[in-house]
Amino acid sequence: MSRYEKLVVDTTDLYNAYTAPEEARDRARDAWYRTFAMSGLTSLAGELDKDHRQDDGRWVLGWIVGEDEYYYYVIYDPSEHKVVTEKHQKAVKQDSGGSAS
Repeated sequence: MSRYEKLVVDTTDLYNAYTAPEEARDRARDAWYRTFAMSGLTSLAGELDKDHRQDDGRWVLGWIVGEDEYYYYVIYDPSEHKVVTEKHQKAVKQDSGGSAS
C-alpha cells in the first residue's frame, strides 16, 4: 500500500441526515484536500472538481498523479462515511510535441 492509499478521511461529523448530498460531497472533498495538504504528500497533476457517481453509490471527487507517477482517484463513500485514495494505472507522460529549429 502506498502512502497515498493510506490517506483516509473520516467524514462522520461533517454532515447529518438534513445535509444536502451536494453539500456533503463538498465537505468531504474539502476535508480530504485539507488532510492531503497537511500530509506532506505532493501531486504532479490533478483535478479535484469531479462528481462522478459510481454504480456502487460511491463518488469520484477527483484524481491526482502521485510522485510515483500513478493515478490516484479520490473516492467519497457516503455509506462508510469516509474518503479514500485508490491507486490506478501508471500515468503516461505526454510528449511536448514541439521540435527545436
